[in-house]
Amino acid sequence: MITYLTRKELNTEKYNRCIKNAINSRIYAYSWYLDCVADQWDVLVAADYEAVMPLPWRKKYLVKYIYLPVWIQQLGVFYNKKPNSDLVPRFLKAIPKKFKFIELNLNADNSIQNKFMTPRINYVLNLNTSYQHLVDNYNKGRKSDLKSARKHMITFKNSNNALDLITIFKEVKGHDVQLKNADYKLLEQLTTKLVDLNKMVLVEAFNEENEIIGGILFLIDSSRITYLFSVSTSEGREKNIISLIIDDVLKKYANSKRIFDFEGSMMPNVASFFRSFGAIQEEYYHYRKYRL
Repeated sequence: MITYLTRKELNTEKYNRCIKNAINSRIYAYSWYLDCVADQWDVLVAADYEAVMPLPWRKKYLVKYIYLPVWIQQLGVFYNKKPNSDLVPRFLKAIPKKFKFIELNLNADNSIQNKFMTPRINYVLNLNTSYQHLVDNYNKGRKSDLKSARKHMITFKNSNNALDLITIFKEVKGHDVQLKNADYKLLEQLTTKLVDLNKMVLVEAFNEENEIIGGILFLIDSSRITYLFSVSTSEGREKNIISLIIDDVLKKYANSKRIFDFEGSMMPNVASFFRSFGAIQEEYYHYRKYRL
C-alpha cells in the first residue's frame, strides 16, 4: 500500500534512513536537502518506509503542481531492494489528483518508459578502482590537457563559502542560463547546510596573483560524489582548471565505493568533456504530465 504524507506527517528519521540505505540513493532526496531547495514537498511512502517518493510542489493561481527544484537532477522512487517492475508505475499512479501538472526527473534506476517520459543523459564513473586505472581510461586529449595545465602556477584551496564562485558565475554565465537571484540564494542556503553536515567539497583555483579564477562545488555522501556547480574565468578556462580539479578529486577518492556523478549533460560539448574522463553514459527519464 502506498500512502501520501505531508511534510509535517513524515517520520523524518525513517524517511532519511530509507534514502541512506536505498540501492539507488541520491543526496538530493534527503529531507534536509529538500527543505533547503523545495518550496514545499510531501512524500509517497510504501509499507514502513521500504520505498519512498518525494514530491516537491508549488501552487500558482490556486493550482498545485509537482516540479523539479533547482539544484536537483534526479528524484523519483527510492527503495532498499530491487523492486518489482510495477513499483514505479504504482507510485506514479498514486500521486494525488490535486496535483494538476507533474514535471519531475526520475532517477536512473527507475526504469520505465511511456508516452509521458523523455530520456535524458547523465555520465557516471565508478571509483571502485585505483587512480592509475582511472587515468588509463582518460582519452588522449584529456591526458594532454592535464599535462599542459600542470605547467601553470595554479593554487587550489578548499573553501566553505560559495559566494565567490556564485559571483563569478553570474558574471560569466549569468546571461546564458535561466537562473534567478532566488536560485542563487537557495544555493547559498544549501551550501550552509552542506557545510554543517560535512556533505560538500568546494575547491577554488587561484592564479599567481592570488586571484580566484574558478572552482567546483561537489556534493558528497557515502555513495556518490556529485558535480553540482562549476565556473571558470577566461583565464581559468585557458589553464584548464576544471580538468585539474576533477582529476585531483578522482585521485583523492579512488579505491572507494563511491560513484562520481558528472550530473549531465545533454549538451554535446559538455558530454564530450565528461566522456574524456572515461565516464559511462546512463539514461534517466523526465516525466511530464498534465492532469487538468
